[in-house]
Amino acid sequence: MSNISELAKQTLIVLHERGLKPTPENYSEVFEELSSKKGYSGGTKEKIEKFKNLLIPAYQENLKNRNFKNTDELLSFLISLLNRQGTEKVSSFYEPLNLILKALLVSKDKKIKDMASLSLSRISKTMDAEMIFLLEKKWQEFQKNYENNDFEEELKKYGIKNEDFNSTIKKLLTQLDLRSYEYFASLLAACMKPSLVQSELIDNFAKNLEDKPSKLLDKNFKNILLEYINKRIAADMIFVQKNLSFFNQNLLKLNQMLDLLQNINQKNIDFVNGFDHKKEDIQLSFDDIKSKFMELNEKINAINAQIKITNDPKQRQEWSLEKEILKLDERFLSYKLNYALCLFSVSNYHFIIEKYGIINLGEILTRLKTILENSCGELDELWIVDEKSFMLIIRNKSYDEVINLVQRNITSIENYKFIYQQEVVVPRIQSFFMDKQSYPHLNIYKELLKKLDSENE
Repeated sequence: MSNISELAKQTLIVLHERGLKPTPENYSEVFEELSSKKGYSGGTKEKIEKFKNLLIPAYQENLKNRNFKNTDELLSFLISLLNRQGTEKVSSFYEPLNLILKALLVSKDKKIKDMASLSLSRISKTMDAEMIFLLEKKWQEFQKNYENNDFEEELKKYGIKNEDFNSTIKKLLTQLDLRSYEYFASLLAACMKPSLVQSELIDNFAKNLEDKPSKLLDKNFKNILLEYINKRIAADMIFVQKNLSFFNQNLLKLNQMLDLLQNINQKNIDFVNGFDHKKEDIQLSFDDIKSKFMELNEKINAINAQIKITNDPKQRQEWSLEKEILKLDERFLSYKLNYALCLFSVSNYHFIIEKYGIINLGEILTRLKTILENSCGELDELWIVDEKSFMLIIRNKSYDEVINLVQRNITSIENYKFIYQQEVVVPRIQSFFMDKQSYPHLNIYKELLKKLDSENE
């Protein structure tokens, strides 16, 4: 005990000699120094060793071969070590975090992109604990509120599982393309059906379109579609024309029959009025009266038969340009009544559709039809052959008159100014004609169609 008292006194003397204030830290340090020289331990060394043993092996290795006078030196060294390591770790952690956030900036998801942009504006190597805490809270809220349940459910309707953004979008685009083509192909197919008549050619086109909707992607599909639309319009027009011609022919016959009936009736009236009614001995045989009534009855029956033909759908259905020409052939063979067929066709039909559109083609065809109708005589007929061609049936004209008529019609249509966006559209007209007298053993209708087909090949 006396040794400790002696050491305490000696400690105070050394403090005075060194000019140090007798603070607990200075006193403890000098006391430990003097105790060590005397072979005693003041407990500081044991405390330091105790603290060292509490550290993890990595820190114990750093403290090896280092002497600390007191616990303050130990703590100062550990604090310095931790600060250095903390700075190194923050620096090494900052770089990959910065890279991750920049990668998230290119996300196609706006929510993630906005969150990454916010985080990049706030992180730094010197950010304090409060900033880290607030940023962490932001991400926790984001994670909690970020839900794509509705999106997932919508994707299921298309049989798509949302695993990867790019693959999901590609699958959606594929589905969209397929469904769009199917939808529009079905609409187009529905619109292609002629309003008044069946067309196997157009039906096949519409069915093929529904079976293979991807045909909408073909570069030339627009022109093909426009061509078939024109075929559909022509099919309806041919049907209307056929029926109008049928009714016109039958009405003309009825009109002729009614005229005959009227004439017979007028003769009978004149016959009766021709008698001298003052004479009482007028005699009229029963056979004369019967004959006149029978003649009237015959004409009335003929009219009734003609009316039945006019109302008969089968007769109307069988009426056609080809059958009308066959009747003309029969008349030629029986009575040598000549007739001519003149075929007119727009040869640059496809070019006009592609460059100027189907509306302008329609205007040209309408004008051609009007010119041909105006050139018809009283007994002549105009027929639509197809979507770009017309045929004139000409009666009671000489060969030279037919040539002049054809040339006038071609000149009229080619001289007509069709303007499209300040550009003159010039239709090219093909024309062929044949008369029965020049080719008595041929079906001139079929021969003209062959010529047209060979020119179009």
